[in-house]
Amino acid sequence: MNKQILDSVVSLTEQKDLDSVGISLLSTIAEYVYFEKACLYELERSWPNPIITVLLELKVQSVEPHFVWYANQTLMQPATQLVTSIDSLKRSVTETRDGMTELWVPVAGAGKKLALHLRAETITTENKSLISAFARIYGNYLRVLVESEKDKLTGLLNRHSFERHLRQMLAKQASRQKRQHTNFPSREAHAEDKPWLVIIDIDYFKKVNDVFGHVCGDEVLLTLSQKMSGYFRSSDYVFRFGGEEFVIILEPATRSDAFKKLNDFRLEVEQDRFPLVGKITVSIGFAEASQEDYEQVLMERADKAMYYAKEHGRNAVYCYEQLVEEGELQEEVAIAKESAIDLF
Repeated sequence: MNKQILDSVVSLTEQKDLDSVGISLLSTIAEYVYFEKACLYELERSWPNPIITVLLELKVQSVEPHFVWYANQTLMQPATQLVTSIDSLKRSVTETRDGMTELWVPVAGAGKKLALHLRAETITTENKSLISAFARIYGNYLRVLVESEKDKLTGLLNRHSFERHLRQMLAKQASRQKRQHTNFPSREAHAEDKPWLVIIDIDYFKKVNDVFGHVCGDEVLLTLSQKMSGYFRSSDYVFRFGGEEFVIILEPATRSDAFKKLNDFRLEVEQDRFPLVGKITVSIGFAEASQEDYEQVLMERADKAMYYAKEHGRNAVYCYEQLVEEGELQEEVAIAKESAIDLF
């Protein structure tokens, strides 16, 4: 038994990305506890308008397939008990009316509010302790993986984690759209709300390095990164892509709302004063993020809008779709993701 547990821990910590380690956690628990359902929840926003994401769910059933996986489902109107259980960060056990046992185990890791939830006929005291131990190991390892996804200078997400976060955001959007066609419409998301891919580039940054030196250039990058972290929501993903280029995945919004948010940020940067350098401006391009297009196509569209800003005076914000509609840019040919294989 002890060797089996050690082997399970080794297997868990061999994973190299956040999705894989979550799958490994639930699969490992399934080796020791017979359950009906196991979930990993993240509380993205608490009261008064809570939002919970089901990061991963494993259902066990008697018919084929015996194991069914789900991922990245957004609960826009979660049950009060669900929010309270995650928000309290306390382990709890409840007995349901149908005679099942539900175990809630908080996961402390990477500044997130996470919880592991199991629904089973019975969960022994020994198994509760084992599950709690695996949850602690998962939380500790989560911190390591999250740190590995950060840019060393700015503390923002690095480009190596971009594809995973983009995939996660698009999956959440698909879940929201699906809910709009059910009897439980979201209070937060609307049909016209879409995620947006944004590219931000510092104007004349080479001059900053040439005139003031690379140490000062790094200070500008750090200051701008801190401004981004304070300005954008925690549910928006902000990346440093290298040099003076930053990429943001904005949570679903209308085109006009996305433009206003980005333009307000541009104005805030323009009106600020940076150490030694003084005034800094940024050029911003953004495009609709869609599941039907490859990552490269999405980046090229936002990049074209950003370079349009560069070529038309800098210190501006442009939307790729609007530029195409106005005839200023030629539309990129959409590339469908043929034969796409989804794990979940």
